[in-house]
Amino acid sequence: MTKKIFSAESLFDFSFISELEFSPDGKEYLYVRNSLNRKDNAYVKEIFLGRKNRTPLKIAGGNSFSPSHSPDGKYIVFSSLREKEFRGSELYLIERDGGEAMLLCKLEKEFIRIKQWDKHSKGLFLLTSKQIVEKDKKDDAVEINEVPFWTNGGTFTNDTEFFFYYISLNGKKSEIPLKKILSEGLNKQSNKKIRINEFSLSPDNNMVAFTVCEEPEKFPYKSSIFIYNTKEKSATKLSIKGTSAFNLCWKDDSSKIAYLGENEELGLDGNSKLYIYDFAKMKEECISKKFDKTLTICSAVNSDVFSSKNMKMRWKNDKIYFTILDKDSNAIYSIDDKKNLKIESTEHGSYSAYDVNNNGEIIYTYDNFTVPQEAYILKNQKVTRLTSINKKITNEYRILSYQKNTVKTDSSEIDSWIVMPSSHEEKIPAILEIHGGPKTAYGNSFMLEFQILAAQGYGVIFSNPRGSDGYGEEFCDIRKKYGTIDYEDLMAVMDFYEKNYDIDSKRTGVTGGSYGGFMTNYIVTKTDRFKAAVTQRSISNWFSMYGTSDIGYFFTRDQIGFEPWENKEEYIEKSPLFQVKNVKTPLLLIHSFEDYRCWVVEAMQFFTSLRVLGVKSKLVIFKGENHELSRSGKPFNRVKRYNEILKWFRENL
Repeated sequence: MTKKIFSAESLFDFSFISELEFSPDGKEYLYVRNSLNRKDNAYVKEIFLGRKNRTPLKIAGGNSFSPSHSPDGKYIVFSSLREKEFRGSELYLIERDGGEAMLLCKLEKEFIRIKQWDKHSKGLFLLTSKQIVEKDKKDDAVEINEVPFWTNGGTFTNDTEFFFYYISLNGKKSEIPLKKILSEGLNKQSNKKIRINEFSLSPDNNMVAFTVCEEPEKFPYKSSIFIYNTKEKSATKLSIKGTSAFNLCWKDDSSKIAYLGENEELGLDGNSKLYIYDFAKMKEECISKKFDKTLTICSAVNSDVFSSKNMKMRWKNDKIYFTILDKDSNAIYSIDDKKNLKIESTEHGSYSAYDVNNNGEIIYTYDNFTVPQEAYILKNQKVTRLTSINKKITNEYRILSYQKNTVKTDSSEIDSWIVMPSSHEEKIPAILEIHGGPKTAYGNSFMLEFQILAAQGYGVIFSNPRGSDGYGEEFCDIRKKYGTIDYEDLMAVMDFYEKNYDIDSKRTGVTGGSYGGFMTNYIVTKTDRFKAAVTQRSISNWFSMYGTSDIGYFFTRDQIGFEPWENKEEYIEKSPLFQVKNVKTPLLLIHSFEDYRCWVVEAMQFFTSLRVLGVKSKLVIFKGENHELSRSGKPFNRVKRYNEILKWFRENL
């Protein structure tokens, strides 16, 4: 049987897994299967219960997600949106052995951020958020008095309130006056706006830990830990040194809590560290000082065909489990009471969801360069595959392999890869791909985009230049250096492949998204070596990025190193828009209309300037999409994006 080559339409043949969770007895597991519905141009989320040596049982279909077992194992609670026009959250309850799901609660215009069962399986705690809108408004004006004033893919976020509830199994809802309690912990500044990021209920149910951003406008990336005493109905703030605490995880006896914290000295480029707060000693300890690696809450290895949510740490039998990004792969690790670090996972690749039971068995999702995502279980050092959701991909498609090379520069070594077409008789065109972030990484994960381009005859080159994650803090830190050492690394990578592979240097292209889009814009202002370029969800002007992006006012300050009014010369020098007169390369600009991470004006102003200058260029704007178009946009829009990229390179290479 002749296998098919990948095309943009192949996207519809993929499925993704997220939200893996063991049952309390560790014998069964829940997962969410995400697939694409061509007819409705939408995603279908279905919840399955996996059972040993039996076919997985579908618990809920349609648009159902976030399943969770009750501690006694009798019930499963999950979220579902069964009314298409309803805007809010619906929570359902079903017995594990089957039956009809019961609507537990319905929250209009209120969105569940986190939920957690109480230890007696009698109800759940919910953290929700809601945008407060004055009911007597009769006009279309939006009044804004805080930043950020919108979020990527969302809408205006003025006056967002957070609520904390207890929902009993009969649907009775009781609100806990969380804002008042936390405000008292903030020296009784009851009018001070705060943002609640997460919560975690202690195993004995006597405490709830919250991570709270106390100054969302000035320091939105900093958060503190507050402990709410459920008996005394009071909250206290823990004394911790980290600038940002997240990913809370309790020891099973409730005596300690683990969390990740950032290194303030390196700003957003610092690696997170693992801390433990001991309630008996009333102090914290960093237990990950010795390794300069990135502890992650999601897979930082780029992929366009995976889905993940539950990368939270686990504390089981005196071992804390977490994931670490190490160069081109992330892996599951554990650390014990004696600070012994151990890698638990057995294969290099990308782990994007996992859970651990009391026996130390691990279920996880995994993919690599040539193997699409599936779920597996690791038991007694033996790996068993649990799902076959992507068997059509592995059975019917020709999956091209990757070749890895280390490119040496004057001051560094850069990991790089190439995907070559399956066959060629002469020199081939090639495309340089640049990842976003910049604090992410390319590596050992499945990239459909690379397979599509290679299937059409292009050599696909990608790398982790300085600024990439997974190589240590010094390598990652390119603050104030955008367009310098990272540019040098990318050009060195291209030099290497043009010299050592059958690459036609007169037919090379470049593309990237987000930070990769910025670098694409920057590259075409510095060199004419590429004959075509595609810039996606990019940055062209750091001035407008500062004031229009949902993260711009702190991200730009951190990465460029100044406020705009402090050093306008640096903003001009780093902005491709101000060097646009140098561009000769045909440029396709792809952007989403509701991308509030890198707002659409970044593409518009660059495109306008190119057209005025007479440079061949085209702007494609996707309505209703945001910064995540390439990963979670509407299926047909994702397909069109692939095809627009292919069309541009065909025309210009």
